Amino acid sequence: MDAFLGLEHLRILNIRKNFLVYNSISFPNSVFKPLKSLFHLDITSSGVYHSDQNFEEFSIDVISDLKTLESIVIDIISDRFGQSVFGIGFTSLTHLTKLNAGSCNIKFDNATFLNVPYLDWISLKNCTMKSYHGGTLKHRNFTFLSFEGIMHHSIADWQNVVYDFDDNLINTLVLTSSFF
Repeated sequence: MDAFLGLEHLRILNIRKNFLVYNSISFPNSVFKPLKSLFHLDITSSGVYHSDQNFEEFSIDVISDLKTLESIVIDIISDRFGQSVFGIGFTSLTHLTKLNAGSCNIKFDNATFLNVPYLDWISLKNCTMKSYHGGTLKHRNFTFLSFEGIMHHSIADWQNVVYDFDDNLINTLVLTSSFF
């Protein structure tokens, strides 16, 4: 729990590929609290997941302490309750504007990005889109949005994605290797 004591000026933390699970064993409550200056965090885990995850607790007890965070690289998956990794604790991250997906295998719906309203730079490169419900990204503006190499199961999902673009201002849109 005291892993980051004395690192209040640390700006970038990269602990990817350490087979960490988003739970209280890998990330004890308040483990990031000492990181008062952190603006970038990479906690991708190489796709190792366990059924005891509860992302709501993870977001409230661990992530919510990172008040200065601007950029995150994180696996985007669903927990055992079907909730997105972006639980209610992410709402306190008012500077978080940049998201880069690590492992990504999810059903996109209206709640997926609900708790990260300030994101304007999203890379979902090589995600597996189980489904995409219309409205997931509607009424949002992006400086960068990437669906590069995204795997999908239905043309209807892509139609929903494209319909969502209708109400968005997007500076850069990447769809490389997204359509078969």
